[in-house]
Amino acid sequence: MNQSPTAIANEQDAGLLLADLVLPEISDADVKRFAVEIDRQGFSVIPSYVGNEIVERLSALVTKIIERNSGEYAVLTGSTEISGTLLDTIGKTPQLNTLLRRVYAAGTGKTPPAQSLYQVLRCISGQTGLHQAYFFHYDSYVVTALLPILIPKEGRAGDLVMKPNTRRIRSSYLYNLFDKIIVDNKILQNFFKRQAIERRCGFKNVRVVPGNLYLFWGYRSLHANEPCDPKKIRATALFHFGDPHANNGLRKFTGRAKIRATDESAPF
Repeated sequence: MNQSPTAIANEQDAGLLLADLVLPEISDADVKRFAVEIDRQGFSVIPSYVGNEIVERLSALVTKIIERNSGEYAVLTGSTEISGTLLDTIGKTPQLNTLLRRVYAAGTGKTPPAQSLYQVLRCISGQTGLHQAYFFHYDSYVVTALLPILIPKEGRAGDLVMKPNTRRIRSSYLYNLFDKIIVDNKILQNFFKRQAIERRCGFKNVRVVPGNLYLFWGYRSLHANEPCDPKKIRATALFHFGDPHANNGLRKFTGRAKIRATDESAPF
């Protein structure tokens, strides 16, 4: 790629201000309902969380990134790579920050930690995009919010596939690390793939719609995406909140911890 994804994003999103972006206000009753639905069925959805104009701008950004990357898989992760983009603006809105904190509190019964959101933009396309299919994993964060941007309307659309709420929040980072090592095993990955394809043992797929916001317990749910036709693009923005092990000494020592916002730097 001749130009970095971040540079392309900044070029595409020039002129957008935080004050220009308004997201829905969500009632306390709806937040409680979201948590109940996530516990019961594995996910909840807020229809039309962002408008068509935002979806179109994000789609144009994704298309440009894929074109500059020769039609292959691309990803932007973390505050540095997202900085200055439309996704950065969305992630800084008080509405989204407050929403994920309230969902966290409703789902865990605990006060939300003083952490910022961790953002990812995944653009699946080409043969390298196929390699991303059926990679089952647990997130490092309690709450995952998925915002679809570009989803193929026909053929293989790379649907979200999950086995919801298969583990509790671990009391220590060591237990969490053990879970992840076990899940990364190739034999288990193939086993999960077969179960997911056959929709057995609690696996389900979720066909997502651009502009909707999908909420689930990413830390607790085993999940992946199905294959996407290599000549098409599947792009999603992910907003994560609530790392239970952010301050664990072993995690910091092994370099697995990502930078977290402190009370002083967290905007909301």
